[in-house]
Amino acid sequence: MSRKTKKSTAKNSSKAGASVVKAKYRTQYGENGTCGDALAKQLSAHVANKDGKVDLSKLRALAERNNVWNDKYSKLNAGMQRMTVRNRLAALDKVVWK
Repeated sequence: MSRKTKKSTAKNSSKAGASVVKAKYRTQYGENGTCGDALAKQLSAHVANKDGKVDLSKLRALAERNNVWNDKYSKLNAGMQRMTVRNRLAALDKVVWK
């Protein structure tokens, strides 16, 4: 293995599992993984599967119903998709839930 490869491998492994949420906010988010406002709670309840995790098909359907979905969101992990859709929904006057 070349030296360059070793450096890039070491660099990548140190970031594996790294969160985009700063540690000081992670405790505020608690076990449900949301900021805890009314919209976040309602969104989580609306898009949760039977295990309580984000059902991406429900999330996308809700986002499309409200014209806030962008296909590039599909490249994000479930938490980032939920957060992004929640932020876009917050900008709306009214959310169409069904």
